[in-house]
Amino acid sequence: MTFKPPRPGHLVHYAAIQHFVPDGQDASGQPTGTWQTVSHQYMRRDGLSGRNVEIARQLYAAATHNLYLRYDSNCNRSARIVIGDATYAVGWVDVEGNEWMRATVEESWPGVQP
Repeated sequence: MTFKPPRPGHLVHYAAIQHFVPDGQDASGQPTGTWQTVSHQYMRRDGLSGRNVEIARQLYAAATHNLYLRYDSNCNRSARIVIGDATYAVGWVDVEGNEWMRATVEESWPGVQP
């Protein structure tokens, strides 16, 4: 699937791309650990509406936003993206050439870790 890359002046949200680093297990066997920032990027954040909702939810059922950024190999389905107080779980990544990416993401509720 192709998409129209954003113009550089539209990349206005400074974001951190984070990966989960496990350091053990809790009593029920679930992994414990911390989220560590692996890179920073300027991004464009678009909420989904109308036809874009249907297209995005075919790729990722819980999609709430599309984030557009320059290519970064750290942005994958095991990552999360933090913009200010908002945290997004990456559900799908679409690459246009080797220059641009579109991450279809789900916004997490405050206090809930993706």
